[in-house]
Amino acid sequence: MKNPLSIIGAVVLGVLVSGSSEVISLSTPTRNLSAQTASARAEELSSTGNPWLNVRTFGAQGDGLADDTAAIQKAIDEAKARRGSVVFFPSGIYVISQVILRQGISLTGSGINLPGNGLGTILQQKTGTDLDLIVSDQPPRGYHHWSVISNMSLVGASGTKLSSGIRFTAATGEGMKFEHLLIKDFARDGIQVIGGVPFYADDLHFFRNGVGSGLGYGLNIASKGSDPSQTYKLSMISGDDNMTALIHIGAGGGIGNHQAYLIEGVKAEKHTKGRQNDVIVVDNMNGTPVVVLGVAAVNNSGELANSVVKIIRSNARLFWFGLNRDNDFPNGYTYTVHDEYNQRSFKDSAGSAGAYGGSYYFDALSAAAPGSHFGQAEADGDLAGKISIAGAASCSHAFSKPFSSTPVCTAAPTSDPGKTTWWVTTTATAVTISLSTPARMIFTYQCFGNPD
Repeated sequence: MKNPLSIIGAVVLGVLVSGSSEVISLSTPTRNLSAQTASARAEELSSTGNPWLNVRTFGAQGDGLADDTAAIQKAIDEAKARRGSVVFFPSGIYVISQVILRQGISLTGSGINLPGNGLGTILQQKTGTDLDLIVSDQPPRGYHHWSVISNMSLVGASGTKLSSGIRFTAATGEGMKFEHLLIKDFARDGIQVIGGVPFYADDLHFFRNGVGSGLGYGLNIASKGSDPSQTYKLSMISGDDNMTALIHIGAGGGIGNHQAYLIEGVKAEKHTKGRQNDVIVVDNMNGTPVVVLGVAAVNNSGELANSVVKIIRSNARLFWFGLNRDNDFPNGYTYTVHDEYNQRSFKDSAGSAGAYGGSYYFDALSAAAPGSHFGQAEADGDLAGKISIAGAASCSHAFSKPFSSTPVCTAAPTSDPGKTTWWVTTTATAVTISLSTPARMIFTYQCFGNPD
């Protein structure tokens, strides 16, 4: 049986995310291999006409002391001269200021390892430099195709103010993918790209990016809304204590520009006050559809964070399923979904954005009808809220204003119901939760689907 979350994402993105038969994942053969095995694999591929170029062959030391910038750039340029190759980094610490990735060339390392399990591959920003570590060779607003960066760590230097780990002023195109990367301590963003036609990211981990400049993200999709055919798939993203948020997306061009975003499997941890107050920022999307599936947000910083998903500067057509967050003061999050632009919010994880999920699109031009519930704040208790049953067989919430027709309402218990079953009934004036036997239970509910 297919995973229903994957089906949902595929339906929304449609044919724009259809895979090409020419895209080959580079991280799979080396992710769990030792440096010696991966190096041998590189030599084997070189001898069979699909060359992997070892940066050590071009003079890179990987000792954490020597400046390996020139040697690595030489390997990349040689790969380009051979009309498409993989540049391989054996286990080591490679100190660099900035390298330019040529279109069609891929960079792959020996893995991301914890202390005691081997070093893996680390690209370390050179102290005293403040340049983006890896950049594209394509012109601004151009397109960079057929490159993969995988299986390594990127680490920023202290004292910087401007630089990111990976920054493309060209949009990523077909065959371009970032996967199995750990990126930490860069002054601005861990990764910044200005567009994706399409953009694929998988198994990425971001820590403390943006702190040096006071403004930055783990993953920043700083797209231009007018670019058509932009499609983004962000899968299994985690991050702790990035400055502004873990993920930023936008601007979007709206439905007419056939753009779509899918974000699935996100784990965010906030340990430090003043950092990562939002997990995902949806910025100036102009109604572009955004699907968010499965987010776990942890906060033990000692201050209340803002939201799991925040919408700013214009409307977004948001679809979500399975957003979960801490909600205990003084930690926790104020909102699950916070529409700052329209001053709307959904607070409760299970009822508003949890097990049953939801969809949301606020159009200010459609909210002018007197007495309409469309655009009503969550605090009014009509669109989402809690119902507490204190030892009874049912309990109702009366709407502050009757709906013009009966809405569709869903509910979920906040604790294990055991053998107790429940059902929801609604009228135009109230939502009622009934139990199979009297009990003390709390339910969160959400109402939607009404013409109001």
